[in-house]
Amino acid sequence: DKAGLQEQDTVIETDHAIYTFSTGGASLKQLTFKRVADGKSILINTIEPGSLVGREEKFLLVALNEQTPYYYTLVGKQELAGATELVYKAQTSQATIEKTITVHHSKFQIDVALTVTPHTDSVQVRLLYAAPRVMSVKDDVISAVYNTQKGSLEKDTRSNIDLNKGWYMPSVFGAEDRYFAHAMVSDQNKFARRAYYAIRDTQLIAILESDPIAQPTTWNLSFFVGPKDEKALIAVDPRLEQLLDYSGMLAPLARLLLMVLNYLYGFLQNYGWAIVVMTILINLILLPLNIRGAKGVKNAAEMQKKLDYIKKKYKDDPDT
Repeated sequence: DKAGLQEQDTVIETDHAIYTFSTGGASLKQLTFKRVADGKSILINTIEPGSLVGREEKFLLVALNEQTPYYYTLVGKQELAGATELVYKAQTSQATIEKTITVHHSKFQIDVALTVTPHTDSVQVRLLYAAPRVMSVKDDVISAVYNTQKGSLEKDTRSNIDLNKGWYMPSVFGAEDRYFAHAMVSDQNKFARRAYYAIRDTQLIAILESDPIAQPTTWNLSFFVGPKDEKALIAVDPRLEQLLDYSGMLAPLARLLLMVLNYLYGFLQNYGWAIVVMTILINLILLPLNIRGAKGVKNAAEMQKKLDYIKKKYKDDPDT
């Protein structure tokens, strides 16, 4: 541990977000999303200094069974086609770690290439990342997100998570709140032999754990770190669309309505007006059915009047 060392921050800004990485843990120190609400640009943090309890909970921290390094050296930065790449390196008596982080500019995806060279007979590696946490949102709903054996995604709210449970080689593993999600979506080299959750204070932490290794090993993982927006989710992994909780026979209709609402918002830049316009459009589409229904009600009422008249006229001669 190199106490007292100055952490170095590196900022990567895209059209949609601002990522601040730190040599402290080679971690994502702050994540700020750019959003537009009612025609105004706003910034929303899902990771920010002070939102995580301790240094063990740094986002994308690599932890070892002994002597976890908390201070890295930034050894490289380069701009790629549509992405920015950062290379960090750290060394302890137990292992040398090289972590390459790639931030995609056009989608909410972060890739992590991790190489661990053991200096002892056995090293076990863990990768930690926290649930999104918007400090200004009170009573937010934080949930674990993971794939089932059948491939679908399941959720457990923070209060219902079994902290003694482990998942074997998950293909999707992470956490969400109402509006954002942080989840591993690709594990090409089978790093996560086991995955589980921990709670620190009120923070939900997802943990991926490798098998013990004795030889230099490289793993490649990808993460979705972004808003629960249909296009954003599908651009990284189509399975993530399940986070939107479409269900039942009306799921296709719900998707269509959401698509129309987002299309109108693109023009109006105000969800209130977009809802008003969509309501008008729905009423116009249903107008022929409403007119036909009104005519049917009117015809039924007229028929009932005729029946009542006939009953009254021939009340003394029911066989007529």
